[in-house]
Amino acid sequence: MINWKPIRKVEFIVIHCAATTEDQDIGAEEIRGWHLQRGWLDIGYHKVIRRDGTIEDGRALTVPGAHARGFNQKSWGICLVGGVESDNKTPESNFNHAQGDALEGLVRDIIHKVHNGD
Repeated sequence: MINWKPIRKVEFIVIHCAATTEDQDIGAEEIRGWHLQRGWLDIGYHKVIRRDGTIEDGRALTVPGAHARGFNQKSWGICLVGGVESDNKTPESNFNHAQGDALEGLVRDIIHKVHNGD
């Protein structure tokens, strides 16, 4: 379940991939490190879904993300670990059922909380 603090109006959920290979099991801390190295203030995503389906916190949901230029103020960003072939550049849908189930549950939870305000 997500902690719900409706401080700003959120209209979109933007789903990303980490552009990692199927054998890379990274999480929010590794992505945070990459983003800090780029000079960002924090990880750009609000949630990260690991290969085993674990949902990790990124930025607080009350803080705009840095994941979708032009939409950061009105969206939450969710990042699925995976998304490229072993050459690290060719797109590949290498996500698994655990990640899909976690994503579905997280999006349903967010939608429920947005519509019911709880």
